[in-house]
Amino acid sequence: MKTTVAGLCGALAMLWVAPVFADGQGVFENVCAKCHRSGLLGAPIAGNRAAWEPRVKLGLEGLYKSALLGKNDMPATGGKDRLSPEEVRAAVDYLVGLAGLTQEAESAKAAAGEAGDRTPR
Repeated sequence: MKTTVAGLCGALAMLWVAPVFADGQGVFENVCAKCHRSGLLGAPIAGNRAAWEPRVKLGLEGLYKSALLGKNDMPATGGKDRLSPEEVRAAVDYLVGLAGLTQEAESAKAAAGEAGDRTPR
């Protein structure tokens, strides 16, 4: 009986603990995809270069801030409070990559550094 109770408690504890996402793709698939695959609530669709390019040109820091703090109908951290800032940033990087804008993002990051990081906040 003790073994069964202990096993049940362990299983319940595993359900309570937030999932650990290994990378941006994991965060995207488990948190972001619901809105960013369909455009739900006006979310820019994953992989849509035209939707993401103007955002990337404004700088990744702005995208990170929006994802971390929320913007318009998107809640902070996609509504998953247990996501770390690193996990959120990895998801943003993954979304930028899906749009084929990785090189543009790196260029914007470099330009922001050269300009004293004048990225709008």
